Parts: sequence; structure tokens; C-alpha cells
Amino acid sequence: MPIVRMTDLDLSGKKVLIREDLNVPLKDGKVAASQRLEAALPTIKLARDAGAKVMVMSHLGRPKEGVFEESESLRPVADWLGAALGKPVRLVRDYLDGVDVAAGEVVLLENCRMNVGEGKDDAGLSAKYAALCDVFVMDAFGTAHRAQASTHGVIRAAKVACGGPLLMAELDALGKALDKPARPLLAIVAGSKVSTKLSLLENLIGKVDQLIVGGGIANTFIAAAGFGVGKSLVEMDLLDVAKKIIADAKARGADVPIPADVVVAPEFKADAPATVKKVSEVGAGEMILDIGPDTAARYAALIGKAGTVVWNGPVGVFEFDAFGQGTQTLARAIAASKAFSIAGGGDTLAAVEKYKVEKDISYISTGGGAFLEFLEGKELPAVAALRGARLTVLCPTRCTALRSGRILPTGALVLRPSSGFRGHATVTLRVRKEARMSVARTLLPAIAAGLILAAPLAAQPALRLQGGLELVWGDAAPDDASRSGRLIGNLVTDDGRRIVLDVASARLAPETCTRCRGTASDWCRARMFPPTPYPTRPRRCAPKRSFPPNRRSSRRRMA
Repeated sequence: MPIVRMTDLDLSGKKVLIREDLNVPLKDGKVAASQRLEAALPTIKLARDAGAKVMVMSHLGRPKEGVFEESESLRPVADWLGAALGKPVRLVRDYLDGVDVAAGEVVLLENCRMNVGEGKDDAGLSAKYAALCDVFVMDAFGTAHRAQASTHGVIRAAKVACGGPLLMAELDALGKALDKPARPLLAIVAGSKVSTKLSLLENLIGKVDQLIVGGGIANTFIAAAGFGVGKSLVEMDLLDVAKKIIADAKARGADVPIPADVVVAPEFKADAPATVKKVSEVGAGEMILDIGPDTAARYAALIGKAGTVVWNGPVGVFEFDAFGQGTQTLARAIAASKAFSIAGGGDTLAAVEKYKVEKDISYISTGGGAFLEFLEGKELPAVAALRGARLTVLCPTRCTALRSGRILPTGALVLRPSSGFRGHATVTLRVRKEARMSVARTLLPAIAAGLILAAPLAAQPALRLQGGLELVWGDAAPDDASRSGRLIGNLVTDDGRRIVLDVASARLAPETCTRCRGTASDWCRARMFPPTPYPTRPRRCAPKRSFPPNRRSSRRRMA
């Protein structure tokens, strides 16, 4: 399911809540490094210039929930944003019950991790976040791998949720690099241990044409190839894993090159003497701290021929100049290459900055853990919530039109969650033929499970389109545990535009029901929220209870 983009929405006059990653280092009450703030600034400006009432939300550090800590306050960030935007930015501390914002104004909400329930993705807190805004914008790719109230729960509870420009740029770049890459696809994966990036290696080996390993990971592969590694950092218990990765690569015609020469030292120190040796000549008392010049030149040649390069991790201890030549050679080769290149990870970004190649790399990801999990093939919780998961349609028939122009399910449409389903989900029904939408309401024919589904459309300007009907089965209203969920309908065009048709909640819009004429009777409630044999949230197992022995039976046995 395509993600709705903020740039596709009309934000004029609307309250817009933007989740950014403004978690920056502070020193003496001021921002010490502003890279993340600079990356988020275009999204904030875009919403402000569109006439929106902008509220920006972020975390900072790891404060204790429910406790205000001045050291973890976003005050320095608010000051930085005010200077960058040319107008003071208010920092709002108590905002869960609502915030007054003028059109074209930007306010910053205090550290969201101070709110109770943030880390546990609390449904009640998520609903309060959603109530603050007309449109929620998820723009914090760096926190998209965390299922928290401000990154995941609010997406399910919001009236309209969309992806911000920064998040979408990350997804577009990663999709271009991994889903439809220009070949050959070359990945550089380096780190201290194979175990920390095992999932990444196993996922990439099925996609890449060349996989260059570096750092401590390379030592394990060198040992798996039968060479000695002295007292280098190595995981001997994962030699079979390394051999399997090499074998899998060869089976599909890919390659995992092993260094031919390395730079060694007797100890791990910046001033330790560096010696270049063939990989077969490493002594028992030596440590491998970098790849050798011949290997670096060979890897640079592979990069020069690549169509796409994904870089995660330096190949040597680049913090020490004596052991940074390999990383520098590869960084400059990537910068000089015509390939589409993407770099991510904390140490990688430090290397990019040290060797000043940021302008020549196609895309630099600030995602950190999210970048790594995406490369591992995992679906990020925030991205999954924006896209929605699939449902199984059992008996689609029809929906009832509302006088307000919205649509409301009456229970005739029965949905059952698919295996493993939790929370927000969607199903798209393809349109049989072009539908004409005019100012007058009309019906959209769609196909679902071989049956015709007629869905009334809201009044829209005249246009012709080809698309689908999206049905979103969300969580129950947080103030009413008896309801099993709510159904929301959207019209999704082939180019990814989403036209909201429904809020689908008697609690939110009881006056619009055509059946009960605004009374929100039990008849309509029962059909808007039909019972389902599958819970919308995972059930907790009941604790085992120990029952006292049956006294009568005990007496009989004694007799």
C-alpha cells in the first residue's frame, strides 16, 4: 500500500503535528551538533509556508517517564529553531489537552519521552497525540524502528497520517538501492562482530553482486578462509556461518572477496607501529586493524564498476590515522563513482565527515538503527503503520452513505484479521473500470473476493481516476473498551493519492448516521463495530490457578 505523502495534502489552516528526530547533543545549554535539526528544517518550513498550524514533536535523550528533567528539555532546540526560522518558537510543556497555534506559526512540544506511556506505545496517549491535530506527519526515520506512542500508536489513531519529506526521502533512497538497484549492486558491511550484523549479512547476500566485509567481521571471514588472524578480534564460533554466507554468494553468482593484504600492529593503540603484510603472513602476536593497499585498490576498482553502492561501516580503525587508509580509499572511490550510493550508520557518517566526501555521496542516511534494520529486511513499525497490513475479506456487500458525505459501515461488511494481525490494517479493492466522481454522490464499483462492492463516495470535484477502495480496520476507541474496532474508507488512486471518505465512528460523528438519524442507536453501534472471533490486541495468558483438593474425594481415598 503506498504511503500518503505530506506534499500531496492541503495543509492550509489545519493543525499539523510533525514527529521529528531532534535528538541532538547539547553542551552548556546549546546545540552542539545541528545535523539532525538541519535535516528536519525543510519539512517544518514547508508546512509553515503552506499555512498550517505547525506543532513539532521529538524526544531528547532518555528521561524517566512522568518526570520533568531540565537537562533533557528541548529548550536549546527551540532556541535553535527560532533562529533558523527567523521567528521565536514557543516551547509548550503541557500540551496533551490541546495547544493553541496560529496559522503559519511553529511551536515545539516538550520532550515526548517524558510522557507516561510513550515507550510502551500506550493507546490512550496515542489518542491524545492524535487529538492535537488534523494531520499527523511522521518524518523521523531515525525512530521509525521503535513502536512508541509518538511514532506508531498515533499513526493508527490519527484522522490523517502521512509520511514527511525526510522520511520519504530515506525510503525512496533505500528502495532505489535495494528494491530496484542499478547493477552491479555492491554492499560494504563492516563492524566489530559478525553476530551484531548477522541478519544484515544474511539478507544482503541474497541481493548483492559483491559483498565487501571489513573490520572485525572481515577477521572472521579471513579465519573461515583458513588464514591465521593472530590475536585479532574474531568470532571462532561463527566460522561456519561465514563459510555458509560465502557458499550462498557463490551459488547465486555473487562474490565475497577476502583481503589479500592487511595492516597489522602488536597492540590496539593510535601510536602502535603499523605494518603491511600478506594475509597469509599474520603473526600470532599481531592484530589486524585495516585492509592493505592492494586490497583497498582492488575494492576501489569494484566500486568503480558498480551501479549501486550501499555503505555501512568503516573497513578499519579509521579513528587512528595509521589504520584509516583503507577506509579513506573506499570513501574516495565511492565519491568518485558514478553509481548511486547510500551511506548510513554512526561510524560511517563519522568517516564521511572526516574524509569530506558528503557532497559526492548520493544519499546519506541519518537513520542509525532504523537504517540498519531496513537493510536487514525488517519492516519498520512506523512504516508498517503508514502502509497498513492486509486483511481477509469474508463477505463484502455494501456500506451506507452518510448525510455529511462520509461513509459508514453497517456490519454487512465482515472483516477478519489475517494470521499474526495486530492493530491497524488495510485492504485494497481494485476498481473494475474508470469511475466518474462528480459533485453529486456516486457509487464506486469494486471487486472483492469475486463479489461486487458498492461504496458511496463523498462529494468531490469532478475528475476521472483509476484506483481502489482502501478499508482500514483500526483499534477500538480508547474510551470504549467494548468496541472491537472501527472501519475507515479511503479512495486510493493509482498514483498513490488518497481521498479520505470516512471517519467511521458513531462516537465521533453520531449526527450523520442515516439509519438512526443522529441518535447513534444500539442497532447502528452493533453493526458499526461487529464482534470478531479475533481480538484486535494480543490477549494475555491467564495465570495458572491452583485449586484446593476435593475434600470429599480425599476422604473416600482415605477410607
